[in-house]
Amino acid sequence: MRVLRSGDELSYAGFWPRLAAHLLDLAVLAPYLPVALWLSRESPRGFVASQVIGTVIAIVFEIYMVTRFGGSPGKLIMKLRVAKLDGGRVGYGQALLRYSVLGVTRFCRLLRFPRVRFICPTPISPPSHQRPGGSI
Repeated sequence: MRVLRSGDELSYAGFWPRLAAHLLDLAVLAPYLPVALWLSRESPRGFVASQVIGTVIAIVFEIYMVTRFGGSPGKLIMKLRVAKLDGGRVGYGQALLRYSVLGVTRFCRLLRFPRVRFICPTPISPPSHQRPGGSI
């Protein structure tokens, strides 16, 4: 995610900066979490409402902010940037494709399917949910 031009080489963020960015995103979302829990436990409609609101928030974080600013608030605070394989900005189509893997997971959870797991092949390559759409 961190893209630094040193010649033609891109530099990828490691595990700890990515984890810190994710934790910062959770801190930004923290005020919504009690509301989501309350809605989820209130009724079946509340559960669906919490999932819809969560999906809208995720779309803003993972599609709009990635295309407009280059990353979610946590990524921006950590000075990380989501980029195409050539170092360019990610477009809406690529961001949508990139998010689609997480969107499928959210949809499965909405239907109360068992957990859907994705495998990260190696610590060097980006996680599988960050490769769709030619983005890193």
